[in-house]
Amino acid sequence: MILRKALKILFLSIIFFIFFINLLLSSDDLKYLKTQFEQQIKKDPKNSESIFNLMVVYGALGDLENLYKTYNLLVATDPNFLKNLKKDIKEENSGIFNLYKLAFLYYFLEDYDKSIFYFERLYDLKPDDDWVIAYLAYLYYLKDNLKKTKELIDRGLKLNKDNEFFHALLCALYLRENRYFSALKEYFTTLSIVQRKGYKNIFEILKSLR
Repeated sequence: MILRKALKILFLSIIFFIFFINLLLSSDDLKYLKTQFEQQIKKDPKNSESIFNLMVVYGALGDLENLYKTYNLLVATDPNFLKNLKKDIKEENSGIFNLYKLAFLYYFLEDYDKSIFYFERLYDLKPDDDWVIAYLAYLYYLKDNLKKTKELIDRGLKLNKDNEFFHALLCALYLRENRYFSALKEYFTTLSIVQRKGYKNIFEILKSLR
């Protein structure tokens, strides 16, 4: 009886620990996952699930160039993967990484309302994550909610003034307002940050902005 009770306590402690780690998922955890998924893909380059998971990690880390590159690899490997995943993924799983998976899944399926829903949940859990805020700002931009977009940009820039996505979005906003000098300033700020980070093609960031 005592042994059974001790095992039960140990089991519950392990479950709680896993839940706690999943809830807090730091940038170091994401970098660890990135390494794991990159190694899996080296062993099995056609593993669509590993490619998708790596894509999500790149997105969560704000590595835009590799996010798009891995998305293109996923589509080339299995054009129907995202549509099929939508049928199978467990939306009731509220772990941080699963929320990222759902947010990016619906973004690339162009279901922006659902993507916003899951990024909002991530924002509740990670209110100081500038990349969660950046993706939310972009999604609201796509929904033409420019007021919300600007509020999120302002919030995000207070956390990280070197996040290129906020400046790219500001560039797009100013263009829509015919504020060409301000737009040009934000364009060159974006370009400077992108070059400093070593991105090869700025249009990977700006191509979807209109």
